Amino acid sequence: MENPIQEFNDYRSKMNEVILEQKNLTLNRFFNLDMHAYADGAIDAKTKEMLGLVASMVLRCDDCIKYHLGKSHEAGVTTEQVYEVFAIANLVGGSICIPHTRRAAEYWQALNDLKIWKWVNLKILLYIFLIIATGILIPVLITTITFPFYLFSIRKDAKSGKSLLTKFLEHWYNLSNILDRFSEGN
Repeated sequence: MENPIQEFNDYRSKMNEVILEQKNLTLNRFFNLDMHAYADGAIDAKTKEMLGLVASMVLRCDDCIKYHLGKSHEAGVTTEQVYEVFAIANLVGGSICIPHTRRAAEYWQALNDLKIWKWVNLKILLYIFLIIATGILIPVLITTITFPFYLFSIRKDAKSGKSLLTKFLEHWYNLSNILDRFSEGN
């Protein structure tokens, strides 16, 4: 199993589609009710997902546990919070819930690992972008800055035959000498 989260979500989506394609009124209404029951209301969606997780663990439904763990993770439930949910489920359901808690802990870890890998992959992509952008940007900046000087250096003064850059530097040098002499009091 390469990615248990993706495998579970793909299977769930595929089979839900198969079921809903049958257009059974009772099943469609139940799916609709189930989907809307977990939306924000007097109780926020995050809390409802944790309640759904407790019920799923007590009823020992591994698919339901995975689903509610995924939704809880998306809703921002922390590891500390999910372990409190596991504790409540074990208190209510008894020791029969322990094997489900083990599998739930494993799935929660996989969700957290996936989150870390998404962040690492995002950082890697950002670094690659910066390297490429820098590799393109620096030569463009150098060219943009130096090109006018290049044009300035190849263009010749009609009278002296010297490049404009050479003439500019000569004038700068002369000005520099004059300022030096002025500052020395000469």
